[in-house]
Amino acid sequence: MISESADELLGNLSSPHDFAQRVRDLLRADGYREVKDDEVGPLQFGQMLMLARPDKSWTIGADFSVLELPADRLWAEGSGRDLVLGAAFGLQCTGMKHSDSEIVERALEAAILWDVSCGGSPWCTELSYGTIAKP
Repeated sequence: MISESADELLGNLSSPHDFAQRVRDLLRADGYREVKDDEVGPLQFGQMLMLARPDKSWTIGADFSVLELPADRLWAEGSGRDLVLGAAFGLQCTGMKHSDSEIVERALEAAILWDVSCGGSPWCTELSYGTIAKP
């Protein structure tokens, strides 16, 4: 659903918070509901997302909070996080030249293969620099 709505989600973004709000609205429109309807607090649909542009990246929590990530540091979210980080680190240390996108794709494949909670196929797309506005 997210990949099919990429243009709607990524077009003319003003900030990562704008992206988080768009994803939240999309999930709600598709029938997703809060994890626990009887609790007070922010909405939580159980998703974990990351958003990046060439100079910055963010993690978007299950409560749609946005956290800017440290620059030039491996990062992952979700149940396969440790597998992704290990595979990415291993690929970086091989001494062979791997593109950043290849490292991301192979690391996600490792998580899907070895973590029973990961499934499907990852959605990775490269954004142009202007997709997310600079603050």
